[in-house]
Amino acid sequence: MAISTLTTKGQFTIPIEHRKTLSLHSGDKITCYVEGDKLIIVPVKGAITNVKGMFGKAQRTASLEDIDEAIAKEVANNMGEI
Repeated sequence: MAISTLTTKGQFTIPIEHRKTLSLHSGDKITCYVEGDKLIIVPVKGAITNVKGMFGKAQRTASLEDIDEAIAKEVANNMGEI
């Protein structure tokens, strides 16, 4: 188990073996969250723009009127369930 020391600025160094395991390099982005009494560190790999075009072009688009009509239809269909 590797131990890091928290600095007065609230920073710490991720031990080399963990950086290697996570393929982390200088300048990489990470995100952290708390789960119980643990701090979870997750690498942020790539940007959301990297997935642009991944699924091809949409086959059909809907106008705002189409969307409003579909919502109204669903609301009317589910009114009896309230």
